[in-house]
Amino acid sequence: MMKGYDIMYNHSDTPIAEDFQQLYEQGYRCIYYELHEKDQFFIAHLKNFENEDIRELKCSIEDGTNLKNYIDNLN
Repeated sequence: MMKGYDIMYNHSDTPIAEDFQQLYEQGYRCIYYELHEKDQFFIAHLKNFENEDIRELKCSIEDGTNLKNYIDNLN
């Protein structure tokens, strides 16, 4: 069975897709994201609520836009 991120990235091997997939499987969920148009990057803040750990994924605006669209569809 395909998971949501598999469908979103169509089995893409981009670094952001792989990083998100690994963190998602470890229980991390997005708590906030920001788009820095001036500096041309995107940051997703992820939290694992079981161990209270927080991670950040930083990527290009293009990859971040794809990730943002997926995150928005999760809610």
